[in-house]
Amino acid sequence: MRIRYLIFGTLAILLGIGIAIWLAYNFFVQRLPEFQSPPNPISYVFPFVMIGVGVGMLRKGIRGFRA
Repeated sequence: MRIRYLIFGTLAILLGIGIAIWLAYNFFVQRLPEFQSPPNPISYVFPFVMIGVGVGMLRKGIRGFRA
């Protein structure tokens, strides 16, 4: 059961980092034609929430191996 937390936690962190890098690239470096700025500025918080959830899942998964 704990292995699921490790897998999905790692996946959430990687996706969050990927989305954050993609948003930063399109915002600061070059705006790609596929990129449309989100209508709600709170949408920029989503990748960081994913990273936080992923870290929490990883901590919960690692805690299971210590017990």
